[in-house]
This record gives sequence, structure tokens and C-alpha cells, in this order.
Amino acid sequence: MPKTVSILIGTLGILALIYAVIFGRAVTQKENHVGILLTLPEVLMSSTHVGKVDNTTYLSQSPIDFIAVMKTKGFEHQEQLGSAHFFMKNSQRFVSQSRMYSSYFMLFQNPVPQN
Repeated sequence: MPKTVSILIGTLGILALIYAVIFGRAVTQKENHVGILLTLPEVLMSSTHVGKVDNTTYLSQSPIDFIAVMKTKGFEHQEQLGSAHFFMKNSQRFVSQSRMYSSYFMLFQNPVPQN
């Protein structure tokens, strides 16, 4: 039994080290780190390369992948202005804000109607 516990602790330590290497500077941000950590395998292994962190946030490696996922949800990408992505759906304009989470991943907000 102690050997199994040692293996489990060692594995968790290695996973924590890998997370720290990938997201080292991002850990100080006020984000849902547990949700992002749980979404990471989906982003890396899925064909869309986009994962839903929570009800309002998506994790992706590129804006192109995020735009493709939004297209499957009926949104038509109009333009990008800085970190804002503008979409149309049912003749209504929506906006999604994006920001870098780490050197390799971006967070995107669920598109919301623009006033």
C-alpha cells in the first residue's frame, strides 16, 4: 500500500510541475485554474482544440479554432477589433472578448449581445 501512495504522490507532483511549466506566469491571474486544468486535455486531444471551462469561458489555442466552434453554434464571425471578436446570429450582433492565458492558450468569453 505505501508504494501505491508514493506512486500517486509522485504522479501528482509531476503533473503539478508540468502545469507550472506551461502556465507558470498565468497562475497569478484570477481565473478558474481548476476548470482550466480540467479542460486542458479536451483542448489538446479534441479535433476542435476548444474546451468549455465554465458557462461563460472557453479555452483554445487559437482564435481560428474558437471561431470555428462558434460557427457550429450558429454564429457568423464578422470581424476582430483588438481582443474583441464580433459575431452575428439571428440578425443580432454579439461580442466575445479574448485574452491570453499563457504563451500557448487563450481564454474567450461566451458571445454576448452587443448593445
